[in-house]
Amino acid sequence: MKTHFYFFNHLLFGVFILVFINATAWSQEKPFEVIENQSAEESAQVFMEVLVEGGLQVFDVVYSGYPQASGSFTGNSGIGFTGGFLLTSGKALLAKGPNTSPGAGYSSNTPGDPDLTLLAGENSMDASIIEFSFISTTGYFSINYVFASEEYPESVNVEWNDVFGIFIYGPGFDGPFGNNAVNIALIPGTDEPVSINTVNSQSHTEYYVANWNPVQNNNIQYDGYTVPMRAEATVTPFETYRVKIAISDAGDRVYDSGIFLEEGSLSDAMPTGLVSLESGGPMLYPNPAREFFRVSFPVAEATQKTVEVLDANGKKLMYSSFEGNEIQLNHQGRLHSGLYTIRVVAGEKLWYRKLVIQ
Repeated sequence: MKTHFYFFNHLLFGVFILVFINATAWSQEKPFEVIENQSAEESAQVFMEVLVEGGLQVFDVVYSGYPQASGSFTGNSGIGFTGGFLLTSGKALLAKGPNTSPGAGYSSNTPGDPDLTLLAGENSMDASIIEFSFISTTGYFSINYVFASEEYPESVNVEWNDVFGIFIYGPGFDGPFGNNAVNIALIPGTDEPVSINTVNSQSHTEYYVANWNPVQNNNIQYDGYTVPMRAEATVTPFETYRVKIAISDAGDRVYDSGIFLEEGSLSDAMPTGLVSLESGGPMLYPNPAREFFRVSFPVAEATQKTVEVLDANGKKLMYSSFEGNEIQLNHQGRLHSGLYTIRVVAGEKLWYRKLVIQ
């Protein structure tokens, strides 16, 4: 009897493992699906359900534009995300592959957006826009996205092409867009907006994936897209900010473009990793800091070093140089609470670090 019981338990365990393995493999290979929203109210609700995670307080979500230009997606997209929210300049369902057309598109004949018109330098049209307010408890805000378009590669370096932006405004921002907003959908380490003309097979190629002639990813329709990217900003904790994520046609209403927003990526959780272009390098302490912080090299660097403190828009707020292994920077009254980027250069070596000011 005991032998039979022992055998039965092991049989059940084996069946469980097989089921688990098969379920895991199925989830990884789940076909890419897009569900279009049918109303502005549904778009706002789905956005909240899919995107918001962590301690970030999000409220007053409003969608404007053609409802079916937005939707949710799940499954094997091939772009690095397995689920999320989608905004397009045409119809969300056109994002789904296979990629059988070099110029799929849909025109809803809806208006454009003044900020997108300013960003593109051309009249915008068929705009799809999601707006929301948030309060961060950490002084940080971020969202992950992939920009994709049917205008790749034909419209690279032409006078007009589709445009998108992630605009933020509130205390501390003084940008050129409505309500003094700034666009935080930027190429890392620059103030260049991510666009068809700035990320392609000729420019910033490390962020670009070509998907036409030959097609590399048949899960989606778009002929080119970026790698997963992060839009982030330093904000004042417990203050209210407003964000507008928008995409539109520009110049004409023909080919579609889309922004894939990764599920659960709308967050105020500060990144735990350090971003470096060189191994080793400096340490920051104390971090978080209050009135001062130190930049310290555990291993001596023979050359002169420079330290820059950058805000969320890449603006230089402080600068100093030193020759030893350590420098102390006093920032009392010059930096407010929030997240900053520290850029350290030693000869031809470059490091980036994240610093929290309390």
